Amino acid sequence: MEAIVVLNLDENALVVKSNSLIEGRLPKGLTPREADLLTILFTSIKKDADNIASVRIRIGDLIKHFGLENSNSAYDDIAEISKRLMGRVVDVEDKINNRRIQYQWLTYADYARDEGFVEYRFNHELKPYLLHVAEFAKYILKPFLALDSLYAKRIYELLIQYKNMHRDMTGAWVRTIPIFDLRELLGITKEEYPRYDNFKARVLEIAKKQINERTDICFEYVEIRARKSVKEISFVVREQRQAQTALPPADEATEAPTGGANLARLLAHGVKEATARRLVAEHTPDVVGFNIDQLERNQKSAKATKIANPAGWLIDAIESDRGEQLSLFERKQREARATYEQKKARKDQLDALLNKIRQSHRKYQAEIIKAYISALYSEEERLLSRKLEAYLKEKNVSSILVQKTSNDRTFWYIEIGIRQEIIRFLSEVRDDFKILSISDFSAEKGVPNFNDLQAEQKALEQEL
Repeated sequence: MEAIVVLNLDENALVVKSNSLIEGRLPKGLTPREADLLTILFTSIKKDADNIASVRIRIGDLIKHFGLENSNSAYDDIAEISKRLMGRVVDVEDKINNRRIQYQWLTYADYARDEGFVEYRFNHELKPYLLHVAEFAKYILKPFLALDSLYAKRIYELLIQYKNMHRDMTGAWVRTIPIFDLRELLGITKEEYPRYDNFKARVLEIAKKQINERTDICFEYVEIRARKSVKEISFVVREQRQAQTALPPADEATEAPTGGANLARLLAHGVKEATARRLVAEHTPDVVGFNIDQLERNQKSAKATKIANPAGWLIDAIESDRGEQLSLFERKQREARATYEQKKARKDQLDALLNKIRQSHRKYQAEIIKAYISALYSEEERLLSRKLEAYLKEKNVSSILVQKTSNDRTFWYIEIGIRQEIIRFLSEVRDDFKILSISDFSAEKGVPNFNDLQAEQKALEQEL
């Protein structure tokens, strides 16, 4: 009998999707609601599983997510979304064999209206792209669902795919995509937005506004031109908790530009990506930024002779550092400042990440305790309450808290001050009470090295 996963619509669930599917070409006509439903179903996929399970989800959860609570045809609307999604395909490129294969996403949808659920089945031909994949991206469902534009959803996935790759010292990462490929990835035909200015206004700017305002990342983009036409878009991305250092556009760089901004500016002037990354890594932001400023001032000047090969000039200028001669003392000062800023940015990043994990873990603890005691028989619960009362008194817990916890079982999971004692108590007296430690919980949420990150955070606190 085929396995069935009963899926709760949890906005904090993890989506794991192979790079091949993220970069798959989608057909014209896919709607944001269909994309949401498909991505919700992806939270059921466990990439280390042996087989693909069918997925059951409550129709009521979908009605609530799609804002159809006040609709008289809510059930029919959900059925229509499911029906349209059944006909959608993804076009996957097999680079090894130089082939492109089209797969139907779903092969089955059982709309059990009387029982209040709908059951979906992924196409088993997609198994190589769903299970045991080597290259994949991970993200939390909530930011994806917060986006209204299908193009914003697609660009979000394409940017988050590179989240753990090619980071510079500021934590920013860059993804450069040719315009032709980007249009294909977004499912935009040649007839749609044929003029770049329309594509920019209706696709890029809307996606930028929504992603920057509603998700966990933000980005700027640089238009890379050839013969006055935009040929590529270079997205410079960072995590939202670093938004206070969001990148300025390439022609509005600050006096002390970040590594991410410099990287984008180098790319805009034709420096190859690998070389640009090396220059940013090997030289201080001031030196790189100063030489870019020199080039741009020269190119804009009516009196100066235009530099024929801007990329070559920049590489030579930065490597020889002829744009700015600094004393040894000034160099050391700037290096020290760059090191401090790098460590501070890293600490801010760790603070945000670890605090989020801790908050999620506290919520998880409360939910586990609540579910556990709610499942007890009344007499069993009363007996356990008396044991807990004695246990807490033995631990010298405040008598007021002991009394409240004994009289009101909601205090078992509401009162943070004694929650750890309650967890220790339940773990000692009940063999069937299981709860994940924060490090195991963190690993399950996609951050396997919580203890190492916590140690790094403490070390940075002492250094700063």
